[in-house]
Amino acid sequence: MSGLVSLLALTLGCSEYKFDTNVDTNETAEEPEGPQPNIKVEPLDLGFGNWLTDCPTSPRTVTITNVGDDGTVLILDEVALEGAGQGSFAADLSAVDMELEKGESTTFTVTFEPDDYATFNANVMVRSNDFDEPEVPVSLEGTGADTATAEDTFHQPTPEAVDVVWVVDTSSSMTDKVAALQTGFENFISQFVTMGINYRMGVTSTDMTSTGLQGKFAGTTKIMDSETMTESEVIDTFLSNTSLGIEGSTDEMGLAGAKAALTEPNLSGTNANFLRTDAQLAIVVLSDENDFSSISASSFSTWLDGMKPDPEQSSFSAIVGGRSSGIFDLTVCQGLFADVQATGGDKYLDVIEATGGIWGDICDLDFRQVLTYLSFNAAGLHQTFDLSEDPSGITSIHVEVDGEEVPYDLRNGWSYVSDTNSVKFNGDSHPGSGATIVVTYPVRAECD
Repeated sequence: MSGLVSLLALTLGCSEYKFDTNVDTNETAEEPEGPQPNIKVEPLDLGFGNWLTDCPTSPRTVTITNVGDDGTVLILDEVALEGAGQGSFAADLSAVDMELEKGESTTFTVTFEPDDYATFNANVMVRSNDFDEPEVPVSLEGTGADTATAEDTFHQPTPEAVDVVWVVDTSSSMTDKVAALQTGFENFISQFVTMGINYRMGVTSTDMTSTGLQGKFAGTTKIMDSETMTESEVIDTFLSNTSLGIEGSTDEMGLAGAKAALTEPNLSGTNANFLRTDAQLAIVVLSDENDFSSISASSFSTWLDGMKPDPEQSSFSAIVGGRSSGIFDLTVCQGLFADVQATGGDKYLDVIEATGGIWGDICDLDFRQVLTYLSFNAAGLHQTFDLSEDPSGITSIHVEVDGEEVPYDLRNGWSYVSDTNSVKFNGDSHPGSGATIVVTYPVRAECD
């Protein structure tokens, strides 16, 4: 039916067709029952900025993913370059896979080559059997000019629901570190409240011995949530549930504890009614030692990515020691409190790097700022944004969030990360839910 509707829309010359309208009776169509495919296209905007005439840009990549239910197939009816300015854009669609099973992706590239000193606009239209979004446009814009200036546009998601699992080390050296987590927790939860997020949270431990929690949520109120509890009630309950003592196993297993919390028998037992299919999933570990779980970092990362149709719906973060630096795997802390020590959290850091989480240095014993960052990351918001081109002048980078200029500032502004060619937002400058970020910068353009 989706192919017929798409054909009718094209025949009638409609610029937009709403799939939930019945063509013959003008009645609202009922959503199909059972598992459904769900399309995700990113980015939705490709801004090429100012570019030299008769000079092609480097290709920009667009990814199409089926983030729908298990067993579904996303069928791409058509992927086509359209619009008045399409002659100045080239879309390589030769390798597009027109059928995507759940979790599968396909890509295409777009290049801009202006032939005049003017602004050109076009779209790549992606049409599929997605019930809610049968037609997704990828907006293209570029301007012919004498000098080359790239422009990248990013959109923060608008999170609605988040499930957070806290995994706390209960060994004898954790008293001051747990206290620091409890002190900084208000910074975390206040961001959720400000963003209006529907959240659920549970606390378990790194102790997987017979006397430990083994993935079960702690406390009398095991699941804290925004629907039935006030912010102050959640804070009080979090303080209680993280006060687990310091007599836990010294073989800390944060990865095993997190996985046990989200799998059977705990998932339908002690932790029942916690995990939601449509919510972001965030795991946060607090530990002053490395992970001793038998599960490897790569296996855990693969498992976590598979928990959601879209890997960006899940994240792993940790407040742990830095990379190990000596033969005894001991990291001497250089944070605010020089007498604090923690072993290297290498395994946790490997998972963070694989899943796009946040690392907080446990050596600092002041977690307020990192917990603010963690709240954004847990909700699926981004702190860093990769640029499409290499800037030719760092001092000429211009950054706007929702039309307002953001200054270069290592504490409360943006900074440039050369290793990843990205712009990072620091402190209070972090773009909020639904924000639009535009980064403009000069680039070197060479043409034969």
